[in-house]
Amino acid sequence: MKLDKTKIIYEKWEQLSNKKVKLLLKDGSEKIGNIESFTHGTNSFIEYWILNKTNKPFNLLIEDGEWIKSSDLLEIYFYEDHSIIIL
Repeated sequence: MKLDKTKIIYEKWEQLSNKKVKLLLKDGSEKIGNIESFTHGTNSFIEYWILNKTNKPFNLLIEDGEWIKSSDLLEIYFYEDHSIIIL
């Protein structure tokens, strides 16, 4: 069975109090913000991450964030503990 790193990312994200991350995408671009939410998928545990540039507590409008497909990620940097997960 193929290792699904999106589940590892989710488990780490869930434990952090500071949800700020830096995402490196396959096209070379970087996105910085707070992971607000996600959607589960059929091919991977998390299909999309919803990234918001500001940390809005109790934000229920996921339309405010940018939807980033898990398959577009190369790595994710967590600001709270300065760790990196490479996909």
